[in-house]
Amino acid sequence: LRKDRFFHAAARYVQTVLDIESPEFEHKLNTAECSVIGLHDILRLSDSHTPIIIISPGSSDASAIIKRIAVERGMVCRALSGLNQTGNLKNHINSGLVLGVWLILDSSNIHTSVLSLLPSFLDNATDEKGKFRLFITIST
Repeated sequence: LRKDRFFHAAARYVQTVLDIESPEFEHKLNTAECSVIGLHDILRLSDSHTPIIIISPGSSDASAIIKRIAVERGMVCRALSGLNQTGNLKNHINSGLVLGVWLILDSSNIHTSVLSLLPSFLDNATDEKGKFRLFITIST
């Protein structure tokens, strides 16, 4: 994949996996407003209702980086895998919201039909401690 096409391809992938249909998202894709920023900046700009999607090369362990930053910030971080049942994932998210933990989902272990339900899980959720974050890691 050519460097000049990476952002667009990554954004299209995210749009397809999460089934996002948004004029604002389309505008960003079409005007090349997609960018890569550091994880610390992402955390500063993020909220508990929007999953943080990290696309990394296969040689990079995104989960290890997230866990290291969680330790630095005094956060509890849980890596989840093999969650192909909607109820299980929803329970983990609800628990994470109550406890204020970070959850890491490895997309290679989660069916895309489950991932497409994430917006409905998060839109009306209450983050009692204001610290919950949901990370989705994708290895290329």
